[in-house]
Amino acid sequence: MSTSQNFIIFGATGKQGGAAVRWLSRSDANIIIHAVTRDPSSPKAQSISSLPKVKLIQGDASAAEGVFSQIEGKIAGIFFVNVGYDATAQIQEGKAIIDLAKRYEVNHFVFSSTDYNGHRNKETGIASIEAKKNIEDHLIASGMRHTVIRPVGFLENLFLPGYTDAIPHFWPAQLLKSGIAADDIGRAISEILLNPNEFEGKVIGLSGYEGVPQDWIDTWQDATGENLREREKKMSGGMDEERMKLLKFIMFNQNDARVAETKAIFPWVKDLRTFLQETK
Repeated sequence: MSTSQNFIIFGATGKQGGAAVRWLSRSDANIIIHAVTRDPSSPKAQSISSLPKVKLIQGDASAAEGVFSQIEGKIAGIFFVNVGYDATAQIQEGKAIIDLAKRYEVNHFVFSSTDYNGHRNKETGIASIEAKKNIEDHLIASGMRHTVIRPVGFLENLFLPGYTDAIPHFWPAQLLKSGIAADDIGRAISEILLNPNEFEGKVIGLSGYEGVPQDWIDTWQDATGENLREREKKMSGGMDEERMKLLKFIMFNQNDARVAETKAIFPWVKDLRTFLQETK
């Protein structure tokens, strides 16, 4: 009888972690998906607990030792992504999980970082982005088998207050901006975890769609029948200074990830039109 491979997914009820759990659960491989969540009784946690191969673990990145100690046998792979805007906590948690993974002799560590918009080797002045660099560097220095993914913004953000309204009114007219469906990020994570030899040591940008603002506007109208230029502006409010800096950085800098490069690895990534048609 073959032994199951253990995978740990931190943030299992988040966009990326949840999508990774769903895609892993469809695999024919003999695996156990240890889905880490703060509240196993939540509707999102209960939804993924009903999937094949999934075992819920109560915990989070701030208390990762308790998560690792519950796994029986070797750990084949881990997925980790930071959440929130507390850069100090992000660095502490990220480094702690990497160190624990090394101590527990985890075979493969997958870290979801960020698209640096041309600033991987330049100071951004944004603490949450600089934290990602710090964690990436710590992972590389650990010597563990690893893969870093750098997704662009979620296409799901289009449905947040003010996001879509920014496209015709605030995005620079000639700036190429990119997006990717969270579900596609999860599918990529699943493939990477299940094929560590293929992806070991790689840094992979993830983008499913790219275009200047007019491209986004035209595609939106074709898919939904709505003209974004005719919408009433409803910008989101209540952001603190750090989040405003991050928003402006993302809005006014071109992404590093290119669709053609992503499709060369993951040819199934969805473009904006497909995403909108499937999201109706």
